[in-house]
Amino acid sequence: MNQEAENEEFEIWLKTKFVDYVWISGHKFRKTKTSDVEVDEAPFTEAEAKILYSMLSSNNPLKQLNGSLIIWGRNGILIKFFLIVVLLMLLLVFVIVRR
Repeated sequence: MNQEAENEEFEIWLKTKFVDYVWISGHKFRKTKTSDVEVDEAPFTEAEAKILYSMLSSNNPLKQLNGSLIIWGRNGILIKFFLIVVLLMLLLVFVIVRR
């Protein structure tokens, strides 16, 4: 299926009232009562959700990764990951200095 047809299917899903959520590349897209879309419980506008959908359904792995990073950044998961990495690096430096 080509990208245009997939984008059209996504837009049809946005307009329908029967299906509340869909899973796309491991991310849950859920419609809200407003015109927004929640992706993994982070709010996005319809335009942003369309862009994320095209990124996540792309055959290019870098586009897929960028889409996931955008979602993780909006959810706050990315900042938590970086804080954990920084704390582990500080612990590693502390252990090396103490020897």
